Amino acid sequence: MNKEMWGRIEAVYDQALQLEEKDRQLLIKESAAGDDSIYQQVIKMLKSDMGFMEDYPGLVSNTEQLSNKELASLAHFKIIKK
Repeated sequence: MNKEMWGRIEAVYDQALQLEEKDRQLLIKESAAGDDSIYQQVIKMLKSDMGFMEDYPGLVSNTEQLSNKELASLAHFKIIKK
């Protein structure tokens, strides 16, 4: 995969993360513009993220109880966006 394609994948992935799950499919299809490799990679990345969150079911709701310092790093994960 070349740098340009990876940039497109990252851009679509980042945009998809900003949407509700039900709205992502359309954005990904339109953004991939018929390139199935981009579509499949973004879907794969999103599914991977969902799988991770399912491994930590209380993580999202419990973050509201944490201070900003605690939110900066959870285990070995660094929080980039809130």
